[in-house]
Amino acid sequence: MATMINVSSSGALSVRKGGASYRTSKLAVLRWTEALNEEHGDEGLVAFCINPSAIKTQMAVKKPEELRNKPPHKPEIAGDTIAWLAGERGDWLSRRYVSCPRDTQELIARKDEIIDGDKLKLRMTF
Repeated sequence: MATMINVSSSGALSVRKGGASYRTSKLAVLRWTEALNEEHGDEGLVAFCINPSAIKTQMAVKKPEELRNKPPHKPEIAGDTIAWLAGERGDWLSRRYVSCPRDTQELIARKDEIIDGDKLKLRMTF
């Protein structure tokens, strides 16, 4: 079995002025991850797509001081979630959008609800 963890963003879920390239690429990563699972899951690939949360990254360097230091989360939050997923305990979350600020214990507690309700997936409804 192989595990792949791709990094997307909450930016994949919305549209804002000035972020077209970034947001579109993060949406593409989300869909690509779903496609990888569909195409290669029977070969043992388990791919995840995570939102690492609002952490200070290199993208903030050129922003005004008040915005540069605004991200509330620490990189360790994403690291903990990635380690948990890589440990093969969250295979049921493949094909789903995993937001790292969520407590993994909360996700585990809601596993049946998430699976039965087909939640944490991007879709269009009419």
